[in-house]
Amino acid sequence: MKNVDELRHLDALKGNFSVSERDYQATAIVQESQPLSESMHTTVRAFVEQQQYVFETLWNKAIPAKQRIKEIEQGVKREFIDTIRAPNDIMDTIQKVLISATEELLLTFPTANTLRRIEKEGIFNLIKNQVTGSDKKVRILIDRGRSEECNMIEQKITQLTTKHPNFAIQYLNQANKIKVITVIADKELSLIIELKDDTKETNTEAIGLATYSNSEAAVLSYASIFETLWIQSELQQHKRQ
Repeated sequence: MKNVDELRHLDALKGNFSVSERDYQATAIVQESQPLSESMHTTVRAFVEQQQYVFETLWNKAIPAKQRIKEIEQGVKREFIDTIRAPNDIMDTIQKVLISATEELLLTFPTANTLRRIEKEGIFNLIKNQVTGSDKKVRILIDRGRSEECNMIEQKITQLTTKHPNFAIQYLNQANKIKVITVIADKELSLIIELKDDTKETNTEAIGLATYSNSEAAVLSYASIFETLWIQSELQQHKRQ
């Protein structure tokens, strides 16, 4: 840090190379205890520009050295906000967040079709497993379905609320045009998934981008929105009664 203008850290970085505006130099180490086995040097402009792009990509993903030192010395967790584009990766992350919860899950399924797809693709069974035999609290906001299939799913959810006091469900206010699926674990992890085309049969076709984060500000903001929608739903239910 004393000898360079700026130093950054990147986990799991492999290989060594240097690149300037004119040339590129790389070395390969087969075994740590052995001398360098291979070396490459080039001044071919197209190749140099390509490696400059690689370096900038790595640089932008890296964190400042001072931040990494702080994490090590103070045991501070590293905050992240990741954008996930691949639908299969998003579905895998849903399961990851659900399984990670130890105290509470907050979930929003904004349309009847979303609820139907969640049931069809086995996510609802995973949610059910989170409350079976545990003290975890699960609260779900869903759209009130009108089809026979949605009614059957709602009956399953109602049965869960009867069997498990830690499981609760509320219906979204129709005035709120929610266009995202939210999965929040322990108010420490959030996964926010946009609905791209709700008419599709599978989640991989229906969903768009997702934002996955452990940033305290981001997670608590989404949790606050959930709580607001939950209170609105409760008030609406009391008015009906």
